[in-house]
Amino acid sequence: MLAVTVAAQINNAPRLTNPDLTPPERAEDINKRLDPVYDNAKDETTFFLSGVYVVLMGPGHEVVIPGELGKKTLPSSVVKMVAYYRFKGKNNRPPGKVTIAFSAGSAFGYSFGDERKLTVNAGSEKLALGDMDLTGRRYDGFKPYGYITYWETLEMPIDVDLYKKIINSNTVSMQLGESVLSLSDAQLKQLRTIATKYLK
Repeated sequence: MLAVTVAAQINNAPRLTNPDLTPPERAEDINKRLDPVYDNAKDETTFFLSGVYVVLMGPGHEVVIPGELGKKTLPSSVVKMVAYYRFKGKNNRPPGKVTIAFSAGSAFGYSFGDERKLTVNAGSEKLALGDMDLTGRRYDGFKPYGYITYWETLEMPIDVDLYKKIINSNTVSMQLGESVLSLSDAQLKQLRTIATKYLK
């Protein structure tokens, strides 16, 4: 039996945009693999193959916020990534596909209404994967100092063998619309370690 976190309601890529996990203004990685999440209503488990990885952070600006010491640098945009698969019930089953999901935030507005093509540069190979699905949008309302307030969730399921091929490449960068994303050596190492354990 798999230890899971029970969620009353699960949206696409659950916990990807949970502000309690990664405050967007800090744009921090979560290096620990996210816990599985069980949706009781659907009898479905979302099993994560990653932490939350920052794969893009746009140039920011320094602000002085009343009540806080010193200056704070706020990014103008950020893209975070997770990888997961789903299965019925609570007993883990080997997946046929892995979903790559991005949470893209901007201080200026939505970025991926029209152009959502994903191209992955895996080592020397260029993989054109097509359009990602835009599965969610959220506006956090006005915030002072230029905090990120516009959020979009984009997802794409890919075959397990293709996922393994990508993460086992020496270097991985991605083009999503006009944005260039990249996975660090440490992020790739963790993805490989998790895949070796859970993707047989």
